[in-house]
Amino acid sequence: KKANLLFDLERYEEAIFLYNDIIQKFDNTTNPVLTNCLVQAQERKKQLNKTKTTDNTQNIENRSSPEKEDVLLIEVANILKKIRALHSLEEKLPLYDEILQKVGNAQDFILKKCIALALYKKGTSLAWLNRHEERLHIYDEIIQKFSNEQNIIFKQYVALALFYKSILLYTLGRYEEELPIYNEIIQKFGNEQDTTLKQYVADALVEKADALL
Repeated sequence: KKANLLFDLERYEEAIFLYNDIIQKFDNTTNPVLTNCLVQAQERKKQLNKTKTTDNTQNIENRSSPEKEDVLLIEVANILKKIRALHSLEEKLPLYDEILQKVGNAQDFILKKCIALALYKKGTSLAWLNRHEERLHIYDEIIQKFSNEQNIIFKQYVALALFYKSILLYTLGRYEEELPIYNEIIQKFGNEQDTTLKQYVADALVEKADALL
């Protein structure tokens, strides 16, 4: 947050120093939240380096023709600020939808992460509100959108969505639909070396064995 604040205040040299610190500390993390911070730091640093190369005095926010992705990122960031300021889960839901509507089917890596994050957060809010059928649709959407992605971050989101879906189906008493999902997790991620994915596979194996008893 401090680095982003310095960025917004145009104190770019100080911002770069903090972005470098974030990149160095969390370069090998697999935690989705820390990975999100890392990617944001890398993108901001890239922006600053590009700006310094072309014109050291140019204000990034006043570029004459900003990239569409940059504009969307700023809009998404503003929506996320609104979400953080809210306490009502009901009020947060339409803002997650606004992010999804704005970003759509963007192929930019950061924007795709925004899609995954918004869907995950929306699913979490729906869980607290006991709106289970809507939750199922959210998990299905995460699985559909990111199942073919090779980046480890999106694989983690898919594994999470599959596992949460299986637990939810059990809670709803839809036991016959639960077992195929455990099989899908095991088949899809069984050979992955990522610690988080290994844990989902281990959990799926345990739940599968329990379901077969």
